[in-house]
Amino acid sequence: KVEIIKYLDRLDLSAAEYGAVNVVANQNGEYVGYNTDAYGFLEGAKFSGIKLSGKVLIYGFGGAARTIITECVKAGCEVTVGTAPDFLEQGEKTVKELSENLGAKIKIILGEDIKEHYNLFVNATPIGMYPKVNAMPLTAEQIELMDAVYDIVYNPEETLLLKTAKQKGKICGGGLSMLVT
Repeated sequence: KVEIIKYLDRLDLSAAEYGAVNVVANQNGEYVGYNTDAYGFLEGAKFSGIKLSGKVLIYGFGGAARTIITECVKAGCEVTVGTAPDFLEQGEKTVKELSENLGAKIKIILGEDIKEHYNLFVNATPIGMYPKVNAMPLTAEQIELMDAVYDIVYNPEETLLLKTAKQKGKICGGGLSMLVT
């Protein structure tokens, strides 16, 4: 979603704002990048009864995550980005860039260090996507700390993360609603 930008002729305002592209249109021989992630995420969250407020933990920092981070900052949320140790250096670079661009203090945390309450957890990684459907970015104990859980993974429609969160009585939203809206 980020690497393709250098191959495009121009970006729509949506793609330029988020620094990520998920749709490319050939407009009379000119390749234009767009980003529909924000609209899909915002509408999917609203459809699921999830409010963007308070403390939000977004796991991942790729193209979709950048968009979600931006929308959460714009909504006035206190944003923390979670990552695995192998991706910490890359995550710190992205968080620094986004913090500067958005004029916001965004924190970063290792997944193993998640030990406090968040109003919303967003899995913005492929963890749990088919065929690795038995994986989750959080432990069952960490899910207890969340009020709501949104997983951008759409295959399977209900990931292990969402199944576990529902069993624990959490408000949940899934990636299929993000694609359909």
